[in-house]
Amino acid sequence: MRFYALLSKMIDTTSKNHSMIKEQTTFTLIFVLTFLSSCAQNKSSNEGKEVSRKDTTEVITEEEWPTEMHQFGGWYCPDNFGFEPVDVTDLSTVPVVQDRMPTQEETQNGTSLMYVSPEKFPNAKPLDIPLPALARVPLPYGDFNELAIVIQAFVSGKDTIVGYRFPNGGNGSAWYQQVDFLTEDEVHALETTPFYFEEIEVNATKAEIWKAFTQTDLAKELGKKSKKKAMYNSDWTDDFNLNIQYQIDNESMIGYVSSMWGNLYMHIDYFKNGRHSSTKMLVMQDKFSYKSKIIFVSGPFPEDLEKQNEHWKAWLYQLKKDSQN
Repeated sequence: MRFYALLSKMIDTTSKNHSMIKEQTTFTLIFVLTFLSSCAQNKSSNEGKEVSRKDTTEVITEEEWPTEMHQFGGWYCPDNFGFEPVDVTDLSTVPVVQDRMPTQEETQNGTSLMYVSPEKFPNAKPLDIPLPALARVPLPYGDFNELAIVIQAFVSGKDTIVGYRFPNGGNGSAWYQQVDFLTEDEVHALETTPFYFEEIEVNATKAEIWKAFTQTDLAKELGKKSKKKAMYNSDWTDDFNLNIQYQIDNESMIGYVSSMWGNLYMHIDYFKNGRHSSTKMLVMQDKFSYKSKIIFVSGPFPEDLEKQNEHWKAWLYQLKKDSQN
């Protein structure tokens, strides 16, 4: 099935793509990372789109569409919680650089994503679009586009690039042609996106946390629906990789649990009655102390945030307790 093919390709090419990004010699790309993340390459949509900027208009046709990652990266890092969850109905708290190219410092403090050297790229210019902006971006797995907050957009040569962050945390970059900006009416129609989000320290290893997780109601529900016994009956290894998919009537689920750059990462997307939500969990272990950090996010919960916060907080701290026993 397409999901499994795409997901396998995403995971297989992760380390390869990370090396490609690191080895770029024609520009400087700086990630605002607090840890190594599961970055995967975005794919093109083979569509041309007119790109407006301050001094001219460039049209990239289908014949000119690049088949490889653009020279400024092209990554997908949903687990980079250096960019925390955001409510899309209130973007006033989202820092951006407007009407100019960002400084190197601004790509290190979360204000922007990519630093383009003015010495090497003197003609690079920002797109003349208001930021932050809401758009839908294609994912390297599944058959859906996810809502994102564009915080950077610029043109350099034939590349027109955007950098974005996800409402549920994480970030990425893509060609301008890959993203579909929301209309004013679509923006006004959006619901609030409050998330439960927490980061805790645990005196346990990744393997111990995974063992405790497999006994939770969440793991048993995911395993039952997707018919994956490994969700509630498996040991953690650093080559662990599990694809999850479920669909019945108006409810579906797609995601994965995998070892990414030495971290335990789970990402599940849910779709029910036209609404999209997600649950993400990242476990990072200190190899010297054998202590770990869990970063957990679930939502959005536009209607019962307080109740969901209480539920997930109790769930997370029970997981911590069980992991340490």
